[in-house]
Amino acid sequence: MQEIWRERTAHHELRVLERGYAEGRQGRYRVLQFADEAEQGVLDLDDPERVVLAYPRVLIELLGGREERLRDLYMIGHGIGTIAGYYARQPEVRLRTAELDARLAALSREMFGYDGPEPEIGDGRELLGRLEPASLDAVIVDAFSARGTPRSLTSLSFFELARRQMRGGGLLLMNLAGRKRGDRRVQAIHTTAATCFDQTLVLAPEHAAADEVTNLVLAASDDAIAYRPSQMTGFRPVELPPGHLIYDVQDDR
Repeated sequence: MQEIWRERTAHHELRVLERGYAEGRQGRYRVLQFADEAEQGVLDLDDPERVVLAYPRVLIELLGGREERLRDLYMIGHGIGTIAGYYARQPEVRLRTAELDARLAALSREMFGYDGPEPEIGDGRELLGRLEPASLDAVIVDAFSARGTPRSLTSLSFFELARRQMRGGGLLLMNLAGRKRGDRRVQAIHTTAATCFDQTLVLAPEHAAADEVTNLVLAASDDAIAYRPSQMTGFRPVELPPGHLIYDVQDDR
């Protein structure tokens, strides 16, 4: 493993590494990490269009279940551009992305080969709120700070906003970092989403230990959520106990 670049921006400490393995497969990979060494994106240098990490493949599979009515998507958290790049190659789908960190957005092109539409730079929740209500088919959240997904993107007000901005039966997807069991924050996020949507589903890596911090995927919709467990991802549904509701800091409810 070799570090080839490091920079502290206004929002993150970013590191780019190159190494010979990813997801249990040997090859040549370029990896984006934040300061806590969590992987934020992985590029296969020998096959740049391949989606390397399992959780974005899960997001794409969930969206694929809505293929017939999937036209307008909005994603908060551009990262290295894995999902934005994937849908840039699908001309029938329009995906717009929001990225808080302008330097990270530039890095996706400079070091990770992203060549899709420019992301909007700014606070993703604010940018989502400026769109026409009922204009989206899906909202995807893959945004992290040093403490995980920001509270402003997991509160009741945010889920109400996401639901309002989507057409009937729209799909909300979130990548979360947490544990499959005993994670009060993940339980709270799920319960808060379930307050706004009729259907929810939480997926986790089947082989992750119960107390291991890993990627979890939350899906929420007013329609049924189609997901067939795939051997390509190893993610399976998990049941979570109820948690508390999350409010915005200024919300006095």
